[in-house]
Amino acid sequence: MSGECSESLNERISESECRESLPEGKRKEALEHAMDIRKFEIDLYWKRATYFWTFIGASLAGYAAVQASSTIADKGDLSVMLSCRASCFRSAGSA
Repeated sequence: MSGECSESLNERISESECRESLPEGKRKEALEHAMDIRKFEIDLYWKRATYFWTFIGASLAGYAAVQASSTIADKGDLSVMLSCRASCFRSAGSA
């Protein structure tokens, strides 16, 4: 990158200068591209959220299975482990 280009990237320009720097067709194309990128980011967010909700649901199902089981001797340790796992997934999913 040349020195001129890097210096101009650090400067703030007014809205009118911005409008003058790009022709109308390029501005519209840039806006559409930015909107496509934003839609893609939102789509990725929902995919990631779906994975975390699946893990949280599996942890909840495991917790319910442990509590409902009469053959498991030490339910306390498994219940705490599954609760901690669900809490970790919940914390990671909200980040």
